[in-house]
Amino acid sequence: MRRYMPVFFGGAGLPPDVFARWHKWSREFERIWVTAVTRAMEAQVLGEDDPLVTARLLLGMCLWVSRWYRPADKLDTAKIAKAAIRVLYRSDPAADVTVLQSKPPRRPLPSKTLLS
Repeated sequence: MRRYMPVFFGGAGLPPDVFARWHKWSREFERIWVTAVTRAMEAQVLGEDDPLVTARLLLGMCLWVSRWYRPADKLDTAKIAKAAIRVLYRSDPAADVTVLQSKPPRRPLPSKTLLS
């Protein structure tokens, strides 16, 4: 297993104060994301669902792609991008989602900032 993994499994091999600081930081980071997702749902930018679960799914999708994506696997990056956009927009899988275009479709922005 890679050297960064102990932090995710109880901090094995890390000094207790380092693990405690990381744990506190990770909970705050997640709280910020849950707040942003909740506000996005209230603004109808994201579909209504459980904000904690949605935030964790989005974080997992964004943060862990660097761990599972390997160019040698010959995964089509455009297909990955389309799938990610469909997750965010909760689109019908049969819908035409054009990832690489000069002016991507945009949803209207809510009147207030999602993170404020």
